[in-house]
Amino acid sequence: MMFFSLLVACGSGHQSSTTKTPAISEDRPTEHEVISTPTYGVFFANQKSLDVQKTPRNLQEEKEALIELYKGPTPDEKKDGLALIACGTTGARLLSIREGLATVQLEGGCSGCGSVGIYDSITATLKQFPTISYVHLLDTQGKTQAVSDTQDARPACLEP
Repeated sequence: MMFFSLLVACGSGHQSSTTKTPAISEDRPTEHEVISTPTYGVFFANQKSLDVQKTPRNLQEEKEALIELYKGPTPDEKKDGLALIACGTTGARLLSIREGLATVQLEGGCSGCGSVGIYDSITATLKQFPTISYVHLLDTQGKTQAVSDTQDARPACLEP
């Protein structure tokens, strides 16, 4: 049975820690807060549950999470059973987030690849953000099987 593993990566406002570092001053030392970058997750298909950490490149957390997802697991993460099942896709572009609905355009090919695939990984990766409740994936022609803005939807090409 396949599960999804949470891949924790720096970037979102979900968790953060604060450390204090003394300022350099000739008069008297003061403290400045240094706030670390918070974390977000990326979900790959795997054989067991495992947390790993990634570092983001910018502050667009949701877009960065998709970029990290498509980078796939590192060789060490693969040894731990993580896999990116891309179903013929080569990437995904976040088009919008409106009223809790994320609309994502798939890039490259698109084909069904069984019961667990890129649809599940993208949906789980994006729904961790408080701004996203539902995800609509569009095929390369911009089509999806969405019947409502309050349900997740995939394009026909990703049907298992």
